Amino acid sequence: SLVGGVHAAAAVPGMSAPAAEVRHAEEEAAAAEEEEEIVIHEIPDGEREEVLESRTFHQFLDQTIVPLERILRVNKQYDVLVDYARDLEQLGEAEGKGVDGRTGELKFAMEFYKESFSRYRSVTGVQFHPKQADLVLASYSEATAGSQDSNGLVLLWSLQNTLDRPEFEFRCSSQVCAAAFNPFDAPIVVGGTYCGQIVVWDMRAKHYPVLQSPLSNVGHTHPVFSLQIIGSQHANNLVSASTDGRMCTWRLDDLRQPVDVHDLAATAANAASSAPSTPIAVTCLEFGGADTNAFLAGSEENVIYRTFRHGSKKGEFTRFEGHAGPITGLSAHPREGPVDLSDYVLTSSMDWTVRLWNIKGEEGSRLLHTFENSEDYIADVKWSPVHPTVFATADGEGHVTLWDLAQDTELPVCEETVSKGALNRLAWSPNGSHLAVGTTASDDQGGTLRIYNASNWASPGATQWAQAQTSFLAL
Repeated sequence: SLVGGVHAAAAVPGMSAPAAEVRHAEEEAAAAEEEEEIVIHEIPDGEREEVLESRTFHQFLDQTIVPLERILRVNKQYDVLVDYARDLEQLGEAEGKGVDGRTGELKFAMEFYKESFSRYRSVTGVQFHPKQADLVLASYSEATAGSQDSNGLVLLWSLQNTLDRPEFEFRCSSQVCAAAFNPFDAPIVVGGTYCGQIVVWDMRAKHYPVLQSPLSNVGHTHPVFSLQIIGSQHANNLVSASTDGRMCTWRLDDLRQPVDVHDLAATAANAASSAPSTPIAVTCLEFGGADTNAFLAGSEENVIYRTFRHGSKKGEFTRFEGHAGPITGLSAHPREGPVDLSDYVLTSSMDWTVRLWNIKGEEGSRLLHTFENSEDYIADVKWSPVHPTVFATADGEGHVTLWDLAQDTELPVCEETVSKGALNRLAWSPNGSHLAVGTTASDDQGGTLRIYNASNWASPGATQWAQAQTSFLAL
């Protein structure tokens, strides 16, 4: 030990031999402790069962399993540890980022389908989260023949979790005809149902609604195919419309009865002033930009109506006629950008066409152009949220089509076959980098949500807004 002490003293300048011996002995004792076998103390059976069945343990599993699944399929474009039910509240107005990279075509990225959820169901609504662009919502119809499950269903899928598992599963007693994220309260999802109920889900709660409107004639009694949350961070409401011609305004913290009811009814074209008005069977609804008063309503009667929620013009309707079939989609041009193009509106219809309108143009000159490239009905149409001349359509033949008015108004710039069956809904990510498309149920597969990379159209040049205005004026 003396020799060891001398060596230790020599190794540590200024340390005396006794101090070196003490240090050497401590190191040997520590090494001996590390070599000892680690004893694992087993929890008694009764205590183990109590832990496994405890609410705290299940909450721990719910919070840790999802990040671990993402890590297994890690994608560096996203934060794998994000908690959508909690962290979204801290995101403010920042938008998430999509997958980087530019392509010359609309490129397939991924598919979301789980047979236990989606079989025999069609996708009835699609939307990306306004603040977390990798989270996408899909609502589903009731299951068709071959299933006894008639419950409504909304699934939230993550672009960074491709392990065949939705992030959230929401259910209700009636099929969901339309659903949307609340842009002012990130964990909240709202839905309109076939029986006319409005439902609210919370990502921080379980699978079933935290609020729902009563089944009564106070609100809707027909299917709610369209809803939209309007207003600002501190003053916002949900507006819903159904095929009985009723539009309701709701407070999202109290669904016992709407705060305002607007019965939409209009007289037929060229009818006498004394002719009775009939309810407008609303199929789609659109508020342009930040406007909370003026709105557009598409109808089963092939007509688009423009009117107001309140003020002296409430009840006055401007008619946009030209389609020969029910209106399936409405899209007002986004207000974002150096040039205000919000007067330009796209409509899709069962008559196989898409039409471009100037809603504030003179009567007789409001219809600017008709796009007639499709060989089947058009199920939906949406302007790009970032590119001023680009829009997308989904049709009954299973095609998603991209148009760029700056390049061509007669032929699309890109077309992809998404499904052998019909498509139903589509949506852009907030930054325009992705396009989500929902399909109808077919004989061999239920409704599927397919994601395409559209980043080639996500970064318009500085001159393209002025070019867009020139293109519209030319029409």
